[in-house]
Amino acid sequence: MTERKLKLTEWNLKLKLKNKLCQKFCLTKLYKKARVLAKLEEHCYNYKMAIVYKTEGIILGQIEIGEADKLLTVYSRDFGKIKILAKSVRLLRSKLKGHLNTGAYLRLMFVQGADKLRLIDAQELELKNYSVFGRSLIFPVFAFLDRIIQGSEKDEAVWFLLLRFLENGRDIGAARKIFAARLLHRLGYVDESH
Repeated sequence: MTERKLKLTEWNLKLKLKNKLCQKFCLTKLYKKARVLAKLEEHCYNYKMAIVYKTEGIILGQIEIGEADKLLTVYSRDFGKIKILAKSVRLLRSKLKGHLNTGAYLRLMFVQGADKLRLIDAQELELKNYSVFGRSLIFPVFAFLDRIIQGSEKDEAVWFLLLRFLENGRDIGAARKIFAARLLHRLGYVDESH
């Protein structure tokens, strides 16, 4: 036989042997592949696409971090009190710069980052009888709500209580006292007899 035919025959034999081994150990290979994929899922947090969360919320407070970031404390309809990192929102070219003020009522979109929730988008919503100029009078209410509620737990009664308070365009002083009393009662700090 010529040298070329010998190489082809040798190659065909290797191929046949490889196919037989592959058929024989197919389950083992699938098992190994599944293990590798499981390890990738376990150790790489960006292996799958991130889940985008959408909710409505009111900004209770904010802390400036670094040169351009903010850490927002938000009371949301679906998640309760949460802290969201807003990256680069203090830059002049940021599209979110005008929306992220304390007291703003927003539709939020965020994802779970490696260690914090990260803001993707925010759209300011309207409340009747709630003006930008009246926000400064209700900052103490936001500070009180931030201090009194610990952890993030959905509570629709508190959410609707807060919305009703913000929509009340009348006497802010009396409304703040009523809101504080109802909130303390709702959270179990005060019973009905007081």
